[in-house]
Amino acid sequence: MLPPAASQWTESRSRGTLPAMFTSATYLRLRLRTASDDEAILAMGAPLFAPYSKSPRRVLQAMIQEAGADTLVAFDKETPAGFFILSYTELGRPYGPWEAPKIARLNAIGVRRDAQGTGVGSLLLERAESHALSEGACVMVLLTGETNYRARQLFESTGYRYTLPVDGVYKNGQRALSMTKVLDV
Repeated sequence: MLPPAASQWTESRSRGTLPAMFTSATYLRLRLRTASDDEAILAMGAPLFAPYSKSPRRVLQAMIQEAGADTLVAFDKETPAGFFILSYTELGRPYGPWEAPKIARLNAIGVRRDAQGTGVGSLLLERAESHALSEGACVMVLLTGETNYRARQLFESTGYRYTLPVDGVYKNGQRALSMTKVLDV
């Protein structure tokens, strides 16, 4: 559940020349997904994840329906522009400075193709981290495809560090890269 202050999100960013679908000042609204958003998320996400999954729609649907997962959708006016899916693991005991630490897992983040390169992904990642913090997470982890250069650049530029390669995770045996970022110290 989002805290009241974070339940609505509006960002205004000037981005210069953008795809025709967007204006120079893009206003995005972020909210928790409803069941009526699922088809839009699947339609947007399946092509993005097709290079990495044999069944991207099925995998995305499972992520959305995972118990305790939070799926948030960003809207440009009334049109979905992107989404992210977070899940959490509780450590179950104090660890260092944290009384009840959680690890957030960024299961998926996706931006509509015509909105890519406009900063929507960066804004979504920023909000995913804020949302994870509000849920008590101190660390965010993720997997990304070794050949997903655009995603790798986004994650690297925002402070994610490689922790280990994982062989055979994605379609055709493609290796995944595990990345981690400390959110709260």
